Amino acid sequence: MGFMDRFNKWTMRQQLQVAFVVTSFLLVGILILITRLQLDWLKNQMIDRSDTVVIDSLRDQMRDLGREKAAFIERELENTMNYVKVLRDIDMILLGFNSYTKAPIALTATETGVWNYDIPASQIVDVNGTSYTYATGVFLSKYSDDMSTEGTALMKAQHAMDKIFPHIWRTEYSGIYFGFEIEELFHYYPGYKNSDQSYTPLVREWYYKAANKTDGSVIITEPYTDADSGVWMITSSCALIVNSSVYGVAGADLSLAYLSTEINNVVILDSGFMMLVSSEGMIICMPDSWSYLGTSIRIYDETKTGISLNTWNSLISGSDDELQTFYDINGTEYYTIVTPVIPEGFTKASHYLLTCAYRTEAREPISHMKDKYDTTYWTIFWIVIAIAIITFLIIVVLIYFVTRKVSSQLKEIERVFTKLTHRGLFPDITKGINLEKIEKAESSMPGLVQACIQKIDSIQKKEESFYFFEWGSTRPSDELIFEDWCSKIYPFNLYHDKDMSWRATIPNLTKVVANKPTNK
Repeated sequence: MGFMDRFNKWTMRQQLQVAFVVTSFLLVGILILITRLQLDWLKNQMIDRSDTVVIDSLRDQMRDLGREKAAFIERELENTMNYVKVLRDIDMILLGFNSYTKAPIALTATETGVWNYDIPASQIVDVNGTSYTYATGVFLSKYSDDMSTEGTALMKAQHAMDKIFPHIWRTEYSGIYFGFEIEELFHYYPGYKNSDQSYTPLVREWYYKAANKTDGSVIITEPYTDADSGVWMITSSCALIVNSSVYGVAGADLSLAYLSTEINNVVILDSGFMMLVSSEGMIICMPDSWSYLGTSIRIYDETKTGISLNTWNSLISGSDDELQTFYDINGTEYYTIVTPVIPEGFTKASHYLLTCAYRTEAREPISHMKDKYDTTYWTIFWIVIAIAIITFLIIVVLIYFVTRKVSSQLKEIERVFTKLTHRGLFPDITKGINLEKIEKAESSMPGLVQACIQKIDSIQKKEESFYFFEWGSTRPSDELIFEDWCSKIYPFNLYHDKDMSWRATIPNLTKVVANKPTNK
């Protein structure tokens, strides 16, 4: 026996209750499922969208900050470049290599300049253990003991610059100077005694790179650390061009301490930083967390920084609007924006500014929001489940009380029709049928009650018609009348537990015949 067969044997009340409870359970389950799906969808939308918004916002802020600081560095470098140009132009006037014919500064015959090893004691100032003179510039040449006439003339003419040095020197420059082809003469300010008397400017980067620029354009050297102070320096220099040939080079050493402070003071989020790197990869400014690596390192030294040359080339080839990533030697991941520093007159970057943020810090707001949302998510979900359970229980209780009344009414209808069914084909099927209880349910089930009353009424009418039927004169057409009668009553009854057997039923028809008049 299947479930439906067992279900059909239940009382009407039980069937209604089970149907309503199962339906309510399914509706509540669907409500919970829809709520879960909506919360999951909202979670995905919020997290994915917030991820994009947070990262895009960080990228925009890092980009703008990088551009601002890069513009600041460009201005500082351009100021240095312009300063060196002015220095060169002044010297060209003093040396008479222009259309200005009047001597700008008159010198006596004895004023020929001061050698670096012959600084007057009265002019010496001790600075961090080094003796300087700020009163005049000094000269150095490995040929100082045997100067040629041309060299002596150059030294005398160049000495006029000593009158100007104190007025144009600025504290951000550790030194300003000139180097010449003649006698490999080196003239510099502030003056100090050079321990290397064989020093020659011709082999220095600042000299030969500027000398290669026959148009007299300014070059900026790779950064280096000052031997005395340990401060990062760069040299800006340009050539003195006379008759299309290099006569000498003017240069200035710029301390990057101010730039380093400006860059190192920037903090991205909680622990992020900015790095200034030369075009050749030398790190000028680095975070304190990287200080253990040393001072003079290149960013693509993979054994120290964890950044390979290919990674570095990939970083600098990207756009300054692109958020890139890299890993350091410890495996820490960074978001970075690489901004090129291109001073006026340069066709490519002289330096690169890296604005870096720890990826974990950058995504912390997203993780925090996700955690908060997860807490809220489960709170809402459990509230919905609690409400659904309470609603389900209320529905079950209501179903119990509602179906209690309805089922009793249906049970009365069922009782009446069961009695009719039990009586089957026997006479007076509707005898003793009381419709009073059924009629009381008419207000709540008017359609069903009316149908029941009409059904019973039709059976009664059919009973009356058969009561007066002349069975002894039955003709073939009467079989149709009998079939119609069977359709009004049931074609089977509960006299047996199987479908009605005519063999068992026909003998009982004698009761019908015995109680009805016959035609003779």
